Amino acid sequence: MGIIHEHGPPHSPQSNGKAERLNRTLNEHVRSMLFQANMPKSFWAEAMATAAYLINRLPSESINNAIPYELWYEKPFGLKHLKLLKPFGCKVNNFIPEERRPALSKYNTRSTFGSFVGYHSSTSYKIWDFERKCFVITHSLNFEETEFPKASDYGEPSADLTIILGKDGINRQPRSQIDKFTMKL
Repeated sequence: MGIIHEHGPPHSPQSNGKAERLNRTLNEHVRSMLFQANMPKSFWAEAMATAAYLINRLPSESINNAIPYELWYEKPFGLKHLKLLKPFGCKVNNFIPEERRPALSKYNTRSTFGSFVGYHSSTSYKIWDFERKCFVITHSLNFEETEFPKASDYGEPSADLTIILGKDGINRQPRSQIDKFTMKL
């Protein structure tokens, strides 16, 4: 049979209620994940991918508490898979491979500080490396699942930062609360 593409009327998202509800659910997950992890809004794409990954691996009421992953791949989602799930945004220590270590690095650090931002495969993760300021795909990690980086570690305002403006349009929020970030409105 296959998939049949059907056009709907333009500018009428209400005609596709299930998709719109899923979009709302994903956006709510993203907002709470960014807020809880002290991450800036620029990490929304990683949060969205991780939210979708998690929704597909957790029981769903709409399919009688079955796990979408199990139904799609027709294989069980076991305890070993569950142990691979980590809190979004938690601190990680990324082991530096020997190839990237400087010569005579006997006393240098052997890991870098980062933040967990998603899943790459069943054995590797995607992290934000604070030292190199880039995303890294790796499997050599030590997770600190109950600790999260500070908003200032990212070098930009966190998702929970709100600016309080006075009637004259001037920022009335104390400087200490905006983490020394300058924002253009």
